[in-house]
Amino acid sequence: AEDSTLSDYVLRHHSKAEKKPSGLYILEHHTTNKAKAEYGDTISVYYTVTDTTHQKIDSNTEGRPFEFILGDDGLIAGWTEGLSYMREGERMKILLPSKIAYGESGYGAIAPYTPLIFELQLVKVKKQQ
Repeated sequence: AEDSTLSDYVLRHHSKAEKKPSGLYILEHHTTNKAKAEYGDTISVYYTVTDTTHQKIDSNTEGRPFEFILGDDGLIAGWTEGLSYMREGERMKILLPSKIAYGESGYGAIAPYTPLIFELQLVKVKKQQ
């Protein structure tokens, strides 16, 4: 049921979206030719996360970018996957099915089986040494 809900959402709002094998949809992608983010790199990211009704769940756009190592086990699979398609300076909007977000357990204010939309800005890529 979630797959058809996501397909309907994409058709209504982002008809040119690209669906990846994991189920992740790239809704929008504003590209650059700068350094590509690769697993093991330290990256800095601004993000806003909403549900498919556009209800804001979390954002760090008012503060400092979130810095972490890409591929860190502490992050949801879909977010890591989406960022791995990006280069420094790029903006991307992705839609994650719940299976690559918080799944059946949910998290905090995020109910179980909730698809999520992430608006991402990859501010900085520090290549691993």
